[in-house]
Amino acid sequence: MKKNKITKSLLSVALTTAFLFTGYSQVAVPNVHAAEQSNDRSFDILLEIAKSDLEEKTFVKNGIVVNGYSNYEEAGVSQEAFEEFEKIVSFANSEIKKGNMVVGKNILDTKANVINSNSACSSKNSTKNIQPMVAYLEFHISASKAVKIGKALSNGIGAAGLAAQFRLPPTVAIVLVALYGANDMCNWEGNGYTLYYIATPIPAGFCVPD
Repeated sequence: MKKNKITKSLLSVALTTAFLFTGYSQVAVPNVHAAEQSNDRSFDILLEIAKSDLEEKTFVKNGIVVNGYSNYEEAGVSQEAFEEFEKIVSFANSEIKKGNMVVGKNILDTKANVINSNSACSSKNSTKNIQPMVAYLEFHISASKAVKIGKALSNGIGAAGLAAQFRLPPTVAIVLVALYGANDMCNWEGNGYTLYYIATPIPAGFCVPD
């Protein structure tokens, strides 16, 4: 057994038996399975939002995004989905105030150009033709995250929802929405990919498989 595995085993034993020696209640051990279930549930809620017209019915007033529905019953979604969407709207407005996101008529209306229009998904060799590379920022998307992003995009989720759910920089989310199908193409080997993007003046980018 490797040293790190032994250390983890000893730590696990120490945590779960600590209460026997201290007199206190048993120490809570993080449940990885429970965390995964929570993440899956959160993703299911995102898909419910994507399949509804919550995003489409938003509008912009005085420079901020406003929810077009007053409650979940009116919107025809679950209470969980409505409350989560309220958080997405709040997130979008926060990013708008920071200057990280610009929307048009509603929360779905974000702008981005796609660099390298011949193919939004580039090979490592082809990136040599795009200059100057130093101008691009990089963001890695894991294989598992790419699969979920692909499902969310195919169901019509916007950049704000994508950024809020997957904790992405708004610019990255905007570019991913603009690239759309490139997400799946860049993850075709199942190793994830790296997104190269420019934040200003208008978000733009392309992806390269890892």
